[in-house]
Amino acid sequence: MLRNIGYLLIIVIFAAIPLPVCGDEPVLIQRMEIMGVSAFKIPAARNAMLTKFPSPIPWKKRPDFNESLLRNDMKRIGNLYKSKGYFSVQADYSASIKEGRAYITITVNEGSPFTTENIAIEFAAEENAALRENLFKEIVITTGTHFSVEPYERSKARLEAYCANHGYSRARVSGRVIADLLRHTADVRYLLDQGPLQYIGNINIAGNNVVSERFIRPELAFSEGSLFSRARLGESRRALYSLGLFRSVRFVQSEENDGAIIPVDVVVEEADKRQVRMGAGYGTEDNLRLFTEWNRLYFLDGLRTLKIAVQYSGIMADASVSFLQRYFISRRNTLSATLGVNRQKVADYTNERIAAQARTQSQLRPDLSAFASYILEINRPAGVPPAVIEALKESDGGKFYVISGFAAQTTFATARENENVPSGMTHSLYMETSSYLFGAGLDYIKGILESRAWEPAFWGTTLAARVKFGLIEPSHLTREIPVFKRFFAGGSYSVRGYGYQEIGPRDEQGNLLGGRYLLEAGLELRLPLFHNAGLALFVDMGDVYLSRFDFGFARARYGTGVGIRYATPLGPLGADVAVPFEYGVPLELKNYKIYVTIGHVY
Repeated sequence: MLRNIGYLLIIVIFAAIPLPVCGDEPVLIQRMEIMGVSAFKIPAARNAMLTKFPSPIPWKKRPDFNESLLRNDMKRIGNLYKSKGYFSVQADYSASIKEGRAYITITVNEGSPFTTENIAIEFAAEENAALRENLFKEIVITTGTHFSVEPYERSKARLEAYCANHGYSRARVSGRVIADLLRHTADVRYLLDQGPLQYIGNINIAGNNVVSERFIRPELAFSEGSLFSRARLGESRRALYSLGLFRSVRFVQSEENDGAIIPVDVVVEEADKRQVRMGAGYGTEDNLRLFTEWNRLYFLDGLRTLKIAVQYSGIMADASVSFLQRYFISRRNTLSATLGVNRQKVADYTNERIAAQARTQSQLRPDLSAFASYILEINRPAGVPPAVIEALKESDGGKFYVISGFAAQTTFATARENENVPSGMTHSLYMETSSYLFGAGLDYIKGILESRAWEPAFWGTTLAARVKFGLIEPSHLTREIPVFKRFFAGGSYSVRGYGYQEIGPRDEQGNLLGGRYLLEAGLELRLPLFHNAGLALFVDMGDVYLSRFDFGFARARYGTGVGIRYATPLGPLGADVAVPFEYGVPLELKNYKIYVTIGHVY
């Protein structure tokens, strides 16, 4: 009896298991194409769809055909067009299925784009003519142009931001678009509920156990009784962080008098006043790089910093002590003093230096900065080849050279975002002079002009360019510029394809002499690959001139190649392969050079 019951259960279980049906095999998409698209590029329409397109690679698996998903994709294509003002768009598809394969044709009837005819701002409460006039300046839509959702939404965000920065932190902006299907026009209307006009109330500082309140309040871009501004809160937060004294900065806001008054608590968490930074890296030219820095913040109970730094690499060793005073004379200025010893490999010799510098730096405008400094150096070139000593006269090996004079630099820098692609430019002019009038044993005038620019190009790429010109001329009783002050070129940060400081005039024995004039230029096309990786195609040019500037394309040195960049949590990783060449001479690929860098350059 029990045995019969067991057999019966087994039969029931197996009967419940569904058997495969040949007719239920999935249909695969063999071909899918989009027709009638002219307002967009085909990839934009494809990216709006969830249905996958078949790969052109024959052996790659075809995607499944899901007709319900494809019907919804027609709506997604329609929404894409409507976001650009094509409100009468129609998207449909036809599919034929043969032997388990689907052949799909998507047809888009775009229609005509709608034109923005009227723009209006309406107030939920009392009208404010002055506010309305200023708000219209924030709208990026213009009448007579094709309507698009992106500038419509961006205008809405700008309206709210303007209100929040001018006393209306509660302001909310809604909007609607009225489309005339017959005339193909669109009316844009924004509705503003601005709320009460708000002012800053009492400002309380909290969390500062060591740092005096008198150093915190001047960083605040708002004051008691001023109109509330969200932008000024952000500006104040950045200013406090820039002091380096705080780990966190928070603004706690409350409301009084029905929201018309906003008291603000500035709550800070102080950072450690003694900080140690360490770093390491590697480069083909400088080999192992090591860096250690000790900072004493809030030195002598003020906005002062004492710094001790030590750096080492295969081409340089440096140790220095620096003192920095913020807000020297005015809030735009910083005063610093540095004393250091340095040993650096330059071409075929080594220069040993003791240097002191006093500098004042000023941020004249957000995009313009300048510094001026007094410099005092004692230099001793060692290991200079006898032939170089003879050629340059002044560069006696083992001789001490005293430099005393002034240096100044002006830098103009801009940076901006264009569709999430960074662009900008930097121009700098550096001037340096040493004179017997200041007790120097070496008289010269030196100048370096450098410009860099980077702009978005095509397909998400960025085009970067740079040019650098330098000169140094002896003056008074100095007959020749010593080798340690002369220009050299070549290497991973100069002209790739050549060794470190390999470019420059040479004597009859092949020893590098350096030059009084320098010219470098470069062009680089940067292509994003995936995640944090990128590819770079580049060409560099440069030359060094012994005693006078005599540029010629035929005599300049060139290098071209390809590089890979990858940003890691520990620092950038890069590798370049470059081939040197000369004007009018075919490339010799066997002369390639490889440059590898890991970590930051200190």
